[in-house]
Amino acid sequence: MTSQYPTRLKMEPLMKLRGFSTGLAACVLAVAVALPATVAGAAPQHQRSQFHSHTTGSWTPPAAAGKVGTVTPPGTFTVLDAHSSTTTTVVVSGPVTYKEWGVTMPSFSSVQSGDYVIVVGTTSGSTVTPTSIIIMVPRPAPTPPAAIGKVTTIGTGTFTITGLKGTVWTIDVTDGVTTYSENGVTTPPPSFNSLTTNDFVSVQGTLTGTTVSATSIRIFDPSRSTAGWGLGHRRRPGPPTMGWTPPAAAGKVGTVTPPGTFTVLDAHSSTTTTVVVSGPVTYKEWGVTMPSFSSVQSGDYVIVVGTTSGSTVTPTSIIIMVPRPAPTPPAAIGKVTTIGTGTFTITGLKGTVWTIDVTDGVTTYSENGVTTPPPSFNSLTTNDFVSVQGTLTGTTVSATSIRIFDPSLPVIGWGGPVPLVGHAPLVSHQGRHF
Repeated sequence: MTSQYPTRLKMEPLMKLRGFSTGLAACVLAVAVALPATVAGAAPQHQRSQFHSHTTGSWTPPAAAGKVGTVTPPGTFTVLDAHSSTTTTVVVSGPVTYKEWGVTMPSFSSVQSGDYVIVVGTTSGSTVTPTSIIIMVPRPAPTPPAAIGKVTTIGTGTFTITGLKGTVWTIDVTDGVTTYSENGVTTPPPSFNSLTTNDFVSVQGTLTGTTVSATSIRIFDPSRSTAGWGLGHRRRPGPPTMGWTPPAAAGKVGTVTPPGTFTVLDAHSSTTTTVVVSGPVTYKEWGVTMPSFSSVQSGDYVIVVGTTSGSTVTPTSIIIMVPRPAPTPPAAIGKVTTIGTGTFTITGLKGTVWTIDVTDGVTTYSENGVTTPPPSFNSLTTNDFVSVQGTLTGTTVSATSIRIFDPSLPVIGWGGPVPLVGHAPLVSHQGRHF
C-alpha cells in the first residue's frame, strides 16, 4: 500500500505495527457484526442481538495462534505463541481452509514470515495438523515522503521542486519504476507528462543529499491553498493563484504550550521551529469537523503555512496529521467458564484458564448488536466468548475493557460462517481491529 503523507496522516505513514497489530485481537472479532446467522431456541438473559445464542456445543480453542516464524514450502511453518513464548510447528498434510482479509483465494503461499495466524486442527506434541488457517497480514509501517514541494523546472526524466523552507530538490524518475497519481484523474493515467511547473507534489523514493530517486509521485492542485492538502486537481476550476508559498514549518510536534504555542521538529533538517498563534488560523484535520489549537498534540505531525521570523512562525493555516497509536493485543481471549462477584474465568488459547477481575466504573463492556441496555458485567453468561484488554499478571487480568461475542458462530467465518466441528471463536480481520 502506497502511503500518502497528508490527510491526517492518520498517520498511515507513521502508524507502526506493534504487538499483534491488534492482530490476534483483531482476529477474534468483529465479523460477527456482518454475519447473517440466526440461532433459534435460547432465551438470553438480557437483550442481545438476533445473532446471540447460548445453545452451543463444545468449544474447541485454536491449536496455535501467534506470529509466523519460518515458512518451508510446500506446507510447513512455525508459530510463536505470544503468551506462552512457545513455538508450534504447523504441517499441512491434507485439505485446509484458508482465510485472509481481501484475498479471494488464499493458500499456503499466502502464509509469510511475520504474518499472524490462528490455526485450527489436531495437535500432537508441538506439531499441529491444520484444518483451517486464518492469516492476518500486518500493515507495514509506511514511509513519509522523501520530498514535497512545488515543481519549478522539468527536464527529461528529471525535475526540480522547491521544498520545505525553500530547499530545492532534484527528482529523478525511471520509466516502469516510478508511479504517478493525481486526485480526480484516471484517464489518461497520470504520468511524467502530467507534470507542469507550479504543480505541488509529494515524492516517495530514495533520498541522497537533495536528490530523490522517485518510486511514486503524487500531484496536487496548485490553485488551492497549501493548507487544503490533496484537494482537487489542477484542471478542476479553482480560484486564481498568486504564486505558491512553501510551508513555513513541517514535521513532528514537540512541546505544546496553551493558549497558542508549540514546537515543530523538521525531519529533514533536524531544526526546531516555534509556532506562535497570534491571529486567525485555519486548521485542517482528517475526520475532525471543527479542529482548533487544542487539536494540536505532542507527537502529531503538522504542516504550517505562515510568516517566518528567525526560528518562529506566525501561522495562517495548520494541517494536523495524527499518528495512529499502536494497537494493543488482548490480554486474554476465550470462553467464559465460571462467573463470580466482580470476577470470572475463561478458557483461553490452548486450554489456559484466565481469571478476569473487573472494576466498576473502570471496566467497559461491548457486544455486537447490543446497545440497550448497555452491555455490563451482568451481560456475561457461561459459554460467552470474550476478548479482554487489561493488565496481565500471571494468568490474572485486571480488565479495562471486555468485548462479548456470540458463541454460536463458528471460528472461520471470515466474512461469513463456515461450519467446523465444535465451536471455535469467530474471527474477523480488518487490519486487526475487532
